[in-house]
Amino acid sequence: RLDVSPTGHPYNVAATCTDGIFKQSAERAVRKVTFSPLVKDGIRIEMLGAVYPIEFDFNNNHKNAFKLVKISKETA
Repeated sequence: RLDVSPTGHPYNVAATCTDGIFKQSAERAVRKVTFSPLVKDGIRIEMLGAVYPIEFDFNNNHKNAFKLVKISKETA
């Protein structure tokens, strides 16, 4: 889970992984993302408790062994 500021920057990033070995890499990847913040009545607002799934894929030949999946607008 993570929170997203009105400027689109993630904070309070906390990964829950099927294997703890991926936790640090997942959190680091999410911290590098800039999100489109929620907009309500024309005003950017922070998003709390967002879920941003990441899938690590070791069967490809790409430089990065993970892919970012779409963010969910769940709230805490």
